[in-house]
This record gives sequence, structure tokens and C-alpha cells, in this order.
Amino acid sequence: MFIRSSISAMLVCTAFLSTPLTAATMDVSVELPQIETHNYRRPYVAIWIETFNQEQVAHLAVWYKTKAPNNKGLKWLPDLSHWWKRGGKDQKFPIDGVTGATRGPGVETLHFDTTQGPLKDLKPGKYYLSLEAAREHTKQTVARERVMISFTWPPTKAELFNTKGTTEIGAVSLNIAP
Repeated sequence: MFIRSSISAMLVCTAFLSTPLTAATMDVSVELPQIETHNYRRPYVAIWIETFNQEQVAHLAVWYKTKAPNNKGLKWLPDLSHWWKRGGKDQKFPIDGVTGATRGPGVETLHFDTTQGPLKDLKPGKYYLSLEAAREHTKQTVARERVMISFTWPPTKAELFNTKGTTEIGAVSLNIAP
């Protein structure tokens, strides 16, 4: 009886010690600037992780007009051209846990960790965090912008990366930690 209990206790301790006590985390902060125009429309936004070979490996967020009648909001997703060509067109919408409504001007912060969601199966390597915004500028034109931040996963130390767009995207920060 004592031997069986000791073996069980050792197995539980071994399993506990081999499991990470904390999950690696990723926080993405995105500023959508206030754009002065008489007919402002909220932008569609896609945030994803891609390899240096431009292969999408994780969708973090896709914001579009989700409540448009008859799914008309889907019609404009191809305006997020980089995201669309690299794999957005192959998705079934809404993407569970990723799709959301468009956002107005302001700062949005997204939090992810390796225990669930898009980072759960992210393999070690070098990646880009890609963010693309597109909105109707006039009846004939679309204003669009894309920013990218390179990072290595999983992080070995806490790191903060910043970039900034010029028109459709404001400040963007990526904060990763082991």
C-alpha cells in the first residue's frame, strides 16, 4: 500500500513539474485614429500572425460589419487585401472567437495566451504580427493601410514592440512575455 501511494505521489509531482506554471502571453494594442471627414465609416480590421514567407498561421481578430442584413458585411472583406489573399478568403465566417464588430476611433487591447485560442498551437519560430485596416473613403476608393511587427515565439523574456501607421492605423504595440 505504501509503495503504491508513493508511486502515485511521484507521478503526480512529475506531471506537475513538467507542466509550465505560467503561459506565454501576447497583448496587442491598436489605435484607430479619429479621421476628420464628413462621411466617416468605421474601418474593417484584420489582425493575424504570419511567417516570414507570408503564410498565415493564426487569426487574432477580424472586425467587420457583422450585423449587416443578409451578411452584406462580408462583401467588403476582400478590401483587406493582404489578409484576404493570404488566407482570409479560405475562412468560414464568422470565425469563432476571432470575428467582431467594427470599432470606432480609440484604442483596443487584445490579450492572448498559450493555454487556448490562436497561440495554443503556435510553433517556435520567427513571425510577423500583421494588422490591416480598410474603410470606404469615397464611393469609388478604399483607404487602406498595413503595419507589421516582427517577433520570435515563444518569448524568452518580456519584450515590447511598437510601430505606428500613417493614416488609417495609429499606434500599435505588441507585448509578449514568457
